Amino acid sequence: MFEAMLNCGAYESAGLVLLGGSTPFILSRGGPGTCLASTMLAHNAEEVVVESATLALALITAHVTAILAEIDQGVGLSPESGLAGNRIH
Repeated sequence: MFEAMLNCGAYESAGLVLLGGSTPFILSRGGPGTCLASTMLAHNAEEVVVESATLALALITAHVTAILAEIDQGVGLSPESGLAGNRIH
């Protein structure tokens, strides 16, 4: 389904599929090249807001940023996983 959305140019819908049904988000489009996306993950109470040229890019970037912030904070990661406390640059 994801690839079909990409093939027909439904980029925003494809981005929403990646977020899943339970991830909260807000999308906003201002003038040309001014799109905002806001999201947060269930484990992280901190909201991530990203500005980008398109709604789809802003949505995906906000989601990935929230995931990376969660990894960076070690939220939900056990010390045995080897990822707790690691930073991604």
